Amino acid sequence: MNNEYQSANVIPEFSSSNDEESVFISPKEEYIIFCRYTNDETGVDLYISYRDINNNWIKPQLIDSTINSKDWDRRPFVSIDNNFLFFTRLQIGENGITESDIFWVNTSKLFKPFIYNSLSDTTVQVGEKFEISVPKDYFKDIDDKQLTYNLKENKFDWLNFDAEQMKLLGLPPVEGDFELTFTASDKSSNTSYDKIVITVKK
Repeated sequence: MNNEYQSANVIPEFSSSNDEESVFISPKEEYIIFCRYTNDETGVDLYISYRDINNNWIKPQLIDSTINSKDWDRRPFVSIDNNFLFFTRLQIGENGITESDIFWVNTSKLFKPFIYNSLSDTTVQVGEKFEISVPKDYFKDIDDKQLTYNLKENKFDWLNFDAEQMKLLGLPPVEGDFELTFTASDKSSNTSYDKIVITVKK
């Protein structure tokens, strides 16, 4: 505007001492993929981050090991239909640096469920029935709208999760802090999880 550069804002979630580069942002700005130095063993790898319900970028996640390699994985690009990921690999060996051809893979192991509308920790009363609505968009997936939800390893016989109604119901007999792990799985068997704590008081 007015032939002047606009000021740039730093996104703290993407800023580290490990040198981020080769950034790809989806057309709808739903997700961002970039490369970052991970360690001496795997070199530079691809990472992905998504926006949550509040339009904030979540902590970048290392992309699946079926895509990342021990070479320098860089320059990501996703097809407009979100079906294919393209990228290059920089190989460093005895003969020096070798820039690879372009690789392409389907995105079944790229896009995984991510926490979109998180469920907060909550407090309930001992000896009283409770019902908590779990957000239907708790998790989101770029290429799968029908996620399967579960309550992992539910060890509390007084607690039940209704995945169809997305409700958490219970009648706690004792006080204490109880940690729950919700999981969401997509059609490609990718699973993500989130933990919350239910505090039971008198």
